[in-house]
Amino acid sequence: MPVVFKKVIGKVSKLSKNTQFSDFKLNFSGGKNQNIKIGDSAFGLEIDHAEPCVSLTSFLENKKKQNFLFNYLPCVGNKVYKERFESDFGIITGKHGGRQGHVIADFPDTALEKTSSKEKFIIECNGQNCRTGVKNVKMLNCDSSLFTKFTKRREDNIIIAMKNIVPDYLIGSGIGSKFGVFDIDIISDDNAELKNKKLSKIKLGDIIGLDNICVLKYPTRIKGFITIGVISHGDSKIPGHGPGVTPLITGKKENITIKTDSESNIGKLLKIGRYR
Repeated sequence: MPVVFKKVIGKVSKLSKNTQFSDFKLNFSGGKNQNIKIGDSAFGLEIDHAEPCVSLTSFLENKKKQNFLFNYLPCVGNKVYKERFESDFGIITGKHGGRQGHVIADFPDTALEKTSSKEKFIIECNGQNCRTGVKNVKMLNCDSSLFTKFTKRREDNIIIAMKNIVPDYLIGSGIGSKFGVFDIDIISDDNAELKNKKLSKIKLGDIIGLDNICVLKYPTRIKGFITIGVISHGDSKIPGHGPGVTPLITGKKENITIKTDSESNIGKLLKIGRYR
């Protein structure tokens, strides 16, 4: 598997506000959320689309091309560090919102407390579109070292440890977007169905599957495919929205063996968030 490193420069994102549906909860995302971390519940948060720990955006956010590359190249598991203090490094944990969105990172509390909106962050990017070595299975948004921690290859098949599978009728925002590397939301309007499918207790950082979802080119519904991703942001009360899933692997079910693991979470694999 070839590993290509590129670097992008970012900064702490500004708080962004959704002016629609403001009666539901605090409609702010971005910035620093020191009390929300990987390992916390994806539900019950007072912030809409809550992004754990710290959210980054391009240092050249007014230039569309650079901002797109900043949001496209980083992968979950990549290392990110402050320009002035390389020892204060964190780990990328997800994405939210597409070309004008945020790259989400986890940092130790001591490093986060010293973080200002003017600091530059360097992300060491690797993993985007690397080959899995298995036919009909594509890797995206996944650091090459993280990939080996929750997958195992067996001939023309790949075994993937995940917590649960979301049925396609509970998958909403993000389907039909132009790019397959950004997040897809689980619809959280139907609490009873979430409990029925054992999805009401998912946590930030959980690795889960999206049934009949393909992101080989862009997010769409195709029977016989499955996409595996990580819960990157919290719940929302906006119709068609909910906890966001950043895709890590997509492919045909015939080439993917699912291993159910109730403890499958990137926090445990990478020792970040509540698992430090």
